[in-house]
Amino acid sequence: MSETVAIYPFETTIFFKPENSEFTSQNLWESLKEEHIQHLGLNDEQQEVLGNIPRDTVIHNFERFPDCIRCKCSIQCASPVEPTVIFETPLERRLSTQESRRLMEISSTLGVEVVVASTQIYSTSSNSLKQRHLYVLGLESLVAAATPQVLAFLALLKEKFVQYTKIESPVLLPSCVGYDQLNIQNIFDIYKTEVVVPQLWLQDPSDIILIGEVHSLVLMAKEKLEQMVGVARRNILCSSIHNIPEAKLHYLKTFCRNQFTEIMTKYQCYVKINKSSVDFVAGSVQVLEQTMKQLTLELLMTVYEVQIIIHDQEGNVVQGNLNSKLHELAFQNQVIILQLMPNAMNYVIVGSPENVNKCIDSLEKERFKEEVQIRFLVELHPDYKEFISGKKNGKMSKIIESAKCAVSLELREDQSNMNIVLTSDSFAAAKIGIRLLSDELPAEDSFFIPDSYHRPVIGTGGSVIQTIMRRYNVFIQFSNTYQVPYINIGFTRRDNVVIRCPHKNQKSISQARDELMRLVSEYSERQARTFVSLSPGQYRHCFLQSSNFMQDVVSDLEKRIGVYIKFPTTCPTKRATFEVRGDEQNSVNAAKELAKRFALEREITADAEITDVEDFINKLAVPLKSGFDIETSVNGSMVTLTYSEAKAPLIRKARDIIRAYFSSKGILVVAEKDLDQNSALETRHNPKQEIIAGPIYPNVMAL
Repeated sequence: MSETVAIYPFETTIFFKPENSEFTSQNLWESLKEEHIQHLGLNDEQQEVLGNIPRDTVIHNFERFPDCIRCKCSIQCASPVEPTVIFETPLERRLSTQESRRLMEISSTLGVEVVVASTQIYSTSSNSLKQRHLYVLGLESLVAAATPQVLAFLALLKEKFVQYTKIESPVLLPSCVGYDQLNIQNIFDIYKTEVVVPQLWLQDPSDIILIGEVHSLVLMAKEKLEQMVGVARRNILCSSIHNIPEAKLHYLKTFCRNQFTEIMTKYQCYVKINKSSVDFVAGSVQVLEQTMKQLTLELLMTVYEVQIIIHDQEGNVVQGNLNSKLHELAFQNQVIILQLMPNAMNYVIVGSPENVNKCIDSLEKERFKEEVQIRFLVELHPDYKEFISGKKNGKMSKIIESAKCAVSLELREDQSNMNIVLTSDSFAAAKIGIRLLSDELPAEDSFFIPDSYHRPVIGTGGSVIQTIMRRYNVFIQFSNTYQVPYINIGFTRRDNVVIRCPHKNQKSISQARDELMRLVSEYSERQARTFVSLSPGQYRHCFLQSSNFMQDVVSDLEKRIGVYIKFPTTCPTKRATFEVRGDEQNSVNAAKELAKRFALEREITADAEITDVEDFINKLAVPLKSGFDIETSVNGSMVTLTYSEAKAPLIRKARDIIRAYFSSKGILVVAEKDLDQNSALETRHNPKQEIIAGPIYPNVMAL
């Protein structure tokens, strides 16, 4: 394997050192290599740059801008090359000498270059802004690691408060981020604190940074975040997918970074790419299995590997050098190409199905006189073995007969996934075979339908769902979402319906989904609806007291009473309502029982609005939360206290503290009342208007 030659495509940028800048850290500037000066059409050989092009690089094309050059290249090396990138952000004022020293320390420690210019430079558009900017330049991973630290530095310049939460291992980050970054959003909504999380693809331990304007809220956000880290640390399970080709993993790291991050945040499962395996870390076996299966379906299956061998009649590999051709193919099609032996026509191409097929077309035009062997490898999760084989191996037999190719399924003991291997001795047959195989690969879509709606949608004995599956030639699978443990601040709904079919019929998936949602909408219209009032303090109390509020309360009611509770996903900014839907009296019963689980609330009305909200939070809301565990919300002249029944004996003292605070501000209390949750319930039967017109997600309506 040491003799293998690898060719990778990559894009990078060469940045010129600015002549007139307010600050330059002077860490990484160097002279441009001589071999690139003429190729890039540069005249000033003495000009310093950042982002020199590595040796053995072929520059296929470049685009020149006033302060930088964007290059599209391919390179022959052992592993992918990191590009040089830039992060930029506006800067409000000129830095002081002390601030410049601090920025110099940050850039030196983190191995990046920092530039401050009074106007926008390094722009790739014609509309440069006449505004001061700060730039962080360097290798992509170093810039990504430095960006949170620079954001913290800028926050301090604006006199904001900054706190750090140490993360011992990056495996804890997806739990902190939450489903679809819900935890970050709710921490901002509840604590008015921005959470800056390291890039998940960096795969290195780092700090989480919290930034806010109210010091006490930032400290509370930090405390909550550390609690979540502690919970995640106590629930760590691991698994791996083994024996994945190294070139495929290089491809995934280079071209599929965003998809990896999306999978990690969707399932709250950490994913790490190693040399020949992928590791998974999550809080439950169910989450591990879901993530491994989904990553295989979305990423590993969609990256093809094809080996092309040009050989003589005795099977000996033909000697030859297509180096220029291979560089061109890698660059044009964004694929990785391996030459398994020097000067031998034995190549492996790794990339998306479309781009791999383009490479096959291009190589076919070379019209090799010798014989050819083409071998495709497509990775698939073992659960899809029967799906891809068909009844009595019918699908595979059809491909073999139609394309005159050999097709087999391989699952070795040392492998986690299985490989579909398609082998042919001609370009034409290989292209037909891989097209037919691609048509049979699984295509899926998943979404949420309330668990209480499953039975009517499925129909008696499965009659309704069977009709839909036959009509659209798809397979539909229902599951429940009651017992999936996650660490979240807020309310989430997980996908519980999967529609699957061969890729050639993937348009049928959306048609079947639309049919299902029409049935859901019709059934939902016949449901009685009870509206439940919810204050911001009540929402905070629900999820800050117990991160398992959904599983412990909402899911229990939905399962036991057979209703659908459209609980808000994020904290409302003011008192809002949400729906409880169910048959006949079930809606009312579930709403009443849910209201009983809510905390007690008391409204205190003053004769003037509270204008200094920051002072109110620091001197009243946070002390009441820390000392008495009472949530305090303010809206104009009204203060709402939210507290558990166990804290009711403390409410008199809390009222005295509030009155004393108001008195110090010259404000009087004019009214007080305890809120009766049942009085906030409103029931409607058989509403005429259509409520559900698409995917069913919580819909918060302000009163």
